[in-house]
Amino acid sequence: MPFPPALPPQACWINDPESKGKVESQVKYVRRGFFYGRKFKDLDHLNHEVLIWCNNEANPPRVHGTTHEIPWDRLATEKHHLKPLLPITMPYIMGERRATRTSMISVEGNAVLHTGAFCQP
Repeated sequence: MPFPPALPPQACWINDPESKGKVESQVKYVRRGFFYGRKFKDLDHLNHEVLIWCNNEANPPRVHGTTHEIPWDRLATEKHHLKPLLPITMPYIMGERRATRTSMISVEGNAVLHTGAFCQP
């Protein structure tokens, strides 16, 4: 199955928590919480079952501690009051940066993964 252009597969360095730890934890959570002990007829059946699991077990509707309402229900009642967001313009940061072996660069003290599209050798 081909990957969508926005989500190309990317190899990670071995034992490098900056590049793969968060993803592995999410995969482990789904594998242990959803896949163990289940069988599926086809991809449509799997998608249907995982949606039910996500809505009921992985992320059940919870009552918010302050508002004492379920956030999705409150959003539905307030939705007509919301205004569209203004277009976001991102400022460009021009400067020279050195990338780590895992393609991370430092921007204002934050580690950011870069694709290399705007890099010069």
